Amino acid sequence: MRVKGILTTMVSLFLAGCGGGGSSSGNASTPLSSVSFSDPALQACVSDSGASNIENIEILECTGKGIKDLSGIEVLSSMYILDVSGNELSSLDVSGMTNLASIYANDNQLENAALPASKSLQYLDLSDNLLTAIDVSSFPDLLLFDAGGNSLSAIDVSVNTKLEKLTLDDNGITNLDLSSNAQLKELNINDNQITDLNLSSNTALISVLAFSNKIATFTEPNSNSLDSLFLSSNELAEFNLSQNTQVTQLALSDNNLSSLDVSTLTNLDFLEISGNGVGNIDLSQNPLLEVLDVSGTAATSLDVTNNPKIYSLLASNNQLTNIDVSGNPNLLWLSVSMNQLTSVDLNNNPRLESFTGWSNQITSINFTSNPKIDSIQLIANPLNDDTKQHLETLRSNGVTVSY
Repeated sequence: MRVKGILTTMVSLFLAGCGGGGSSSGNASTPLSSVSFSDPALQACVSDSGASNIENIEILECTGKGIKDLSGIEVLSSMYILDVSGNELSSLDVSGMTNLASIYANDNQLENAALPASKSLQYLDLSDNLLTAIDVSSFPDLLLFDAGGNSLSAIDVSVNTKLEKLTLDDNGITNLDLSSNAQLKELNINDNQITDLNLSSNTALISVLAFSNKIATFTEPNSNSLDSLFLSSNELAEFNLSQNTQVTQLALSDNNLSSLDVSTLTNLDFLEISGNGVGNIDLSQNPLLEVLDVSGTAATSLDVTNNPKIYSLLASNNQLTNIDVSGNPNLLWLSVSMNQLTSVDLNNNPRLESFTGWSNQITSINFTSNPKIDSIQLIANPLNDDTKQHLETLRSNGVTVSY
C-alpha cells in the first residue's frame, strides 16, 4: 500500500472545517432514514455521517469500512468530496455525481471506473487498483491525479492543463505526452516502460521521479525550477543539465553513462551515480554534497576534499588504491568494499558509525578516533595481528565486527 499523506491531509482539513456533513439550503429535503443502500457497510458509513437529510451530506469519508458495492450512492447529489479508499470495491460508478470535486478510491480492487462529467473535479486518486484504462478527458481543472499501482499501458492528460501533481508509478506505460501540462510541479512515473521523457514544456517542475523505466532520451524542462531528479535504472547513455543547474538531488544509478560532468550543479547535496562506467568524477564544485554514491563506477581515484558536509559515502566495487576522508568530519557511513586499498585513515571522522571495507588489501586500520563506531566489516583483508586484537577489543565493547 502506497502512502497518501497529501490526500489524507486534504480530507482531514475538509472534515475539520465542515464537520463531516456540511449543510445545504435547498427547499426540498429527503430524510436520511428513508434511504437505504444494498451494501450494509456503506449504509452504516452514511448513517454515521451525522446528517439528518441526504442533502446535508457534502463530504463522505468511508475509508477502510469493508465496502464492496456503491450502488445507490448517486442519491447523495450534494456531495463534493468522496473518500472510499481502502475498501473492497471492484467497480466505481459515480458518473451521475456531477458536483464531485474530489474522489479518493485508492487501495481497492477496481477493474473499472465510471467517472462523472464534472468540470469541477480537481483531485482524483485511483491508485493501487486493477485498472487498465482511465479517461480523464472531462476534467480540465484537475490539479492532482494519482493512478499509480494499476495496469495502465497508456494515459492521456492533454486536457488536464492545470495539473500540478501527477503520479503514475508502477504501471506499464510506454509513452507519456506532457507537452500540455505546463503547470506540473511534481511527477512520479517510476516503474513503467517509458523510453523517451521530454519535459521541455514543464517549466514549473520541481520534482521528477522516473527510475526503473527504459528511458534512453531525456529532455530537461526549459526552466530553472527543477530541484530533484531521479532517473536511476534506465538506459541513458548521455546526460546533461544545462538549464536546471540549481538541482539539489540527482540520481542516475544503473544507466549506460560513460562520463558525467556535475561541475555546474553547485547546489547538489545528493548524488547517486552507481552502476555507470563514468570513471573518475570531479566533485570540486559541489561543496554542499551530503550523500554520495559512486559504487561500481570504475573509479581509480576519488577526491572528496572539497565536500566537507558528506555524511554518507558509498564507493565500493571500484579500483581505488587510496581514499582521503580527513576533510569529511561529518562522515557517518563509509563503504569502500571491493577496492585495492591497503589502509584508510579515519582519525578525523569522530562521528563515524559504520565502516564497510571487505575485499581490499588492508593490513592495518584503527578506530580509536571513532567513539561512535557501531559496525565494522573487514572480511577478506590481510589484517595484521595488532589490528585483529584491536577489532576483538571493539567487539567485546559491543561493536559489530566481521573480519
